[in-house]
Amino acid sequence: MILRPTMSNRYLVVGPCFVHGLMDGEGLLGPVPPPWKFQMAFPDDRWIPQFYNTMTEELWTKDPRLPPLPAEWEELSATSRTQSAGQISGAFINRRTGEILNTDPRLLPDALKSRGVGVEQFYLV
Repeated sequence: MILRPTMSNRYLVVGPCFVHGLMDGEGLLGPVPPPWKFQMAFPDDRWIPQFYNTMTEELWTKDPRLPPLPAEWEELSATSRTQSAGQISGAFINRRTGEILNTDPRLLPDALKSRGVGVEQFYLV
């Protein structure tokens, strides 16, 4: 997204854009390491990311750039899709607290910060 700063230290959303080299999560996770290649598949009427290993010809839905899931988190095998957002919901559960997230806990701000990713908070107008 293109953001334009305003006089009040907030940002105006200008619109979407294409930036070569940042379309597959590289801004947060870095480049996809060889021999892996990122690709999108369209089974079951929805787009899903996949990672293809050009040496072994393996196909993964797990991102090879992510560290192992923390021990207190478990990925739920049965996921549902919300009609409004079109996103997978209830994908991860914290075994200790019972908290359910619709996003990978390894991509939460604190987890990204611990890996050296610069995370900033923006106020959009």
